[in-house]
Amino acid sequence: MPILLAVGGSNAIQTLRIDSNTVSVWDKAFQLAVTSLRHNSTLRTLSLAHWTFDLQDKHLATLYLQDLLTHSKLTDLNLTQCTFDLSNGVTMAPTLLLPPLLAPPPPPGIPPAPRDSLGGGRGGGGS
Repeated sequence: MPILLAVGGSNAIQTLRIDSNTVSVWDKAFQLAVTSLRHNSTLRTLSLAHWTFDLQDKHLATLYLQDLLTHSKLTDLNLTQCTFDLSNGVTMAPTLLLPPLLAPPPPPGIPPAPRDSLGGGRGGGGS
């Protein structure tokens, strides 16, 4: 995880391959890593093959991932044989999460999260 956090401040790294059978990421670490990666302007290729993502808040994780894919310069994201374990004990392969990559709209009466709530909107405190 420290390397993912450090990548956010790098202005030279273009490819990062950190495949591992022993990495397991929970919600807060996922959010921090995605936020850091989002701020990297040079990273084009990222491989996290075989990682396990144990995410309790599927909706929020989806928003973070959508924000990353929308605002980063990534052109190749390798999630081969990753496992996504969601809060209700449902385990998914990445291909089941993509597309439409992100969570369905919120139930009626619940407004969608503001775009800049993740620090990435035009008026927010992003990069």
